Amino acid sequence: MPKRILAQESDWALLQIAGALDFAMVGVIAEIADVLAKKQISIFVISTFNTDYILVKQHHVILALDALRHKGYTVLSDNK
Repeated sequence: MPKRILAQESDWALLQIAGALDFAMVGVIAEIADVLAKKQISIFVISTFNTDYILVKQHHVILALDALRHKGYTVLSDNK
């Protein structure tokens, strides 16, 4: 761990997009962002070659998952 931390926010929940998104697929993240924006949920997106991740504040995670389910997305959880 660094000796000097300037700022930190540790209350994020990580949502993973299952599987790799083909580069020909357009607007997948935009559609998910739109669903969450309509519920006033801010997101932080990390995209890698293999998958994409969406971070939401922990206090919004249930609302985010419910909104995605309602829109037809399959939501799997590994909460212990």
